[in-house]
Amino acid sequence: MLVDATMGHFDLIGMGLPNEYMAAGFPDGLFQEWLTSWRDADPAFGIMDRHNLTVSSRQHRLRVAGEHWTAKYKRSAIYNEFYRRHALFDSASLYFRRGDLAAHLHIEAEGRASEAMDERARNLLEVVEPVLISAVQSLARPNEAPWDSVGLFNALDEPIAIVDRDGTWVHRARALDTALDAMPHERRERLVAEMQTRARQLLESVFQATATAAPNARVKPAWSFDIVRLSATTIELPGARGPACLIRLSFRSGADIANAIAAGLSKRECGIAVLLTEGLGNKAIAERLGISEHTAKRHTESILRKLGVSTRGSVASALRGLVAPT
Repeated sequence: MLVDATMGHFDLIGMGLPNEYMAAGFPDGLFQEWLTSWRDADPAFGIMDRHNLTVSSRQHRLRVAGEHWTAKYKRSAIYNEFYRRHALFDSASLYFRRGDLAAHLHIEAEGRASEAMDERARNLLEVVEPVLISAVQSLARPNEAPWDSVGLFNALDEPIAIVDRDGTWVHRARALDTALDAMPHERRERLVAEMQTRARQLLESVFQATATAAPNARVKPAWSFDIVRLSATTIELPGARGPACLIRLSFRSGADIANAIAAGLSKRECGIAVLLTEGLGNKAIAERLGISEHTAKRHTESILRKLGVSTRGSVASALRGLVAPT
């Protein structure tokens, strides 16, 4: 689960996983009723598509849609015969389409949700939004092995990792190790150790909390280190021994390692490309990574060629997906 049990139900739809992983937490038959009887009639999907609401809640969608649509929606069959009947009045959703594929990560509240719950749920979904987008993009790749939970994470070009309650790595995406190549070896080792420690502390804080004791506020799910920012949330994987912690790494420059990988950059070139977005010259890159200045220059020339840009300053825009190759 992405949230504790007091937040309501949780389901994962459209990720290409085996059916038994498609929904978890709903009362028996509830998800199937929605899927077979109500999904195609739910006008919320039209609102999300029209306003490009990737992360939203039901209350948020009602505000965006306007008073007229809200009144009409509350007279609809799906609202009265499904949501009201099952006391499902609010939810937070991460939803988007890629061609014929739709993905939907969903937290459903029982009864009327508070503004605090609404905000918290949306913030949690924003943490995993890039992962879900990469997952759906990966599903379209040909000649891939059958999907399971680990296979899905293996296919991501996102710098993510999963750590269990013992601080042991459950999974480290290839893109994470590629992203870490932008750091000197000693800082890389320090960050890896800190990720394991933070994950263990977060899991202990969340899952040792009782109904009357809030999670330890001193455990922060987001932090910065060197040139990166990290965010963490809890998750359950099918067949796992217990809850785990999913950690995502991003660069403070806004560089997206997925764009570098998609352009065909090697692991070393990805690391150097990130450092170019930080404004480092060849000499500074060489000193940071322990390579020669000539090697740094050679890699930089290759990066510019592969990204289809002519200046070092354009690398940042290319890795943010803001410019098309020339």
